[in-house]
Amino acid sequence: MSLHRLRSLTIGVPAVDPVRSFYRDFGLSETSAGRFETADGGEQLQIATSPRRTLLGLTVGVDDADDRRHGADIALVQRR
Repeated sequence: MSLHRLRSLTIGVPAVDPVRSFYRDFGLSETSAGRFETADGGEQLQIATSPRRTLLGLTVGVDDADDRRHGADIALVQRR
């Protein structure tokens, strides 16, 4: 399995505004409310409202079409 890059990350937090401020201070560019991009990777981070801090989504990039099958395996692990 060849997982080559992080394509996107969605984080849920109870208080979105302080977290948005943290990532702006960290140096990420906010493209729209709660969506951030890096200089090299483009828009990769989204901050969303959630009752507690939690990972809401994660997308991993692959270089080979055969490796897409593993993405389905990862999705199944998430549902368990």
